[in-house]
Amino acid sequence: MAVSRLSSPSAFRSVFSTGRSYAQGAVVLYVAKRATGGGPARAGLVVSRKVGGAVARNRAKRLLREALRLEGKELPEGLDLVVVARPSVASATYGQIAGDIRDLLSAAGLRGGDGG
Repeated sequence: MAVSRLSSPSAFRSVFSTGRSYAQGAVVLYVAKRATGGGPARAGLVVSRKVGGAVARNRAKRLLREALRLEGKELPEGLDLVVVARPSVASATYGQIAGDIRDLLSAAGLRGGDGG
């Protein structure tokens, strides 16, 4: 897998404080360059209780993780991403979520050409 997990609270704080944000549809993407430089891109998910109950949140996380796995194959090294789900993600289809992630990565300049 090209994208590893962002897990520590300090890493999330760092991305929120230093990163740029991009919003599209049901998803907000925060992107920051890692201070330590190299290593594979890392991504973390934020799905709050505003999205719904545990079942809805887990579904949202699965869809976001899969969309990021497929769309983020060629992410440059040394990047940290945080994907924040908006409440509308609960009623979104996988196609809509994948499209939002694709658009956000393009807006952030992280997708070359047609991707793919």
